[in-house]
This record gives sequence, C-alpha cells and structure tokens, in this order.
Amino acid sequence: MKNETRIFYNIEKDKSESYTKVERLESVKVKDVDHLLIAAIYWRDPAGEVWLNPDDPLENVRASFTEYRKAKHYLQPIEIRRLRQALGLSLNKFARNLGMGPSSLSQIENNLKLQNKEQDVLFKSIRSEFRVTGEVQSWNTAQDPISKLLTGNDSELQMTQLTAKYDPDDSEMKQLKQFKLSHNEEVSAI
Repeated sequence: MKNETRIFYNIEKDKSESYTKVERLESVKVKDVDHLLIAAIYWRDPAGEVWLNPDDPLENVRASFTEYRKAKHYLQPIEIRRLRQALGLSLNKFARNLGMGPSSLSQIENNLKLQNKEQDVLFKSIRSEFRVTGEVQSWNTAQDPISKLLTGNDSELQMTQLTAKYDPDDSEMKQLKQFKLSHNEEVSAI
C-alpha cells in the first residue's frame, strides 16, 4: 500500500514541500466525554516533522466532534442539514424558528461547533414530527416552537419529556433537571 503524499505550502517554512499522510489512533476528550477514539490525520514533511493539514487545520477537531455526537447519540451535521432542506427552510429561517442564530446553526451544520443537549432534543423533536406528519405543525402558528415550548408553567416538564422521548440516556437527565426555564428567560438560553 502506497503512502498518500501531497504538496502543501507551509507558511511557517515559507515553502511548498511534499508531505506524507500519517494516521494515528488517539484518545481525546470532548466536553464531558473522556477517551473518544479518533483516527487523527497528520502530515510528515521531508525532515520527519509532523504537521496538521495546512489546508484544513480543523480536520482532527471535526473528527472529534463526530465521535462525540456518536457517543451522545446526537444528530450529525449532515442529518441536521438534510432535515432543514427537507423542511424547505433557509438556514436563517430554520435558525430563527429554533431560537438560535444563523451563524451558530451554520457552524453546527458544517461540523465546526457542537450543538448542546437542548438543541439536539429540538432537532430530534422536529425530525420526528416531520417524519410523522410531513410538516412541523407547531410552525404553522404565529408562535415559533421554542416560544410554544416555553409558555406555561410546565416548560421544564415539557423539555424533560422531550428529552426522555428523543434521548433516553438517563445520565443526561440529571443535567436536564438542573436546566430551569421560565417564559421570562430569553429563548437563546436553549
């Protein structure tokens, strides 16, 4: 098997050289999950020094995010993007309906940022409703789904029920019970 080589311009060395791909199995920590195994990719220069990919320095970070999502049973970025596209929504409209900024949603869809627990529960809830009805009925009202979820005295109970339904991982329920929402708090807290 031939080693993969590429020509990269290395700004630190101020020259282009041939680099050989090196893969290493590494254990990384992402947020609250220790020991995620990833196949980290590096590039060895002719002198033997190992570098990150100069054209894609976040390559290993994205691999870590992918493994974190798998460990937490979160939706992957491609699943979130496909959901948005199936709904026929622009990134801005989908983000607004979720109560998050378009920049954050874009970063999540491009695997540059991890969604938080509550965002993942909302993604799964919307996906489930769309699969069953072919639309997200709560979005056909004047009230967006986040506001609808947060209205009333039982918002914490509603979020807990959604989490239990779409992510039955009991270890996370402890964190969610600490998550107190009232309709007076900003939606962006989710």
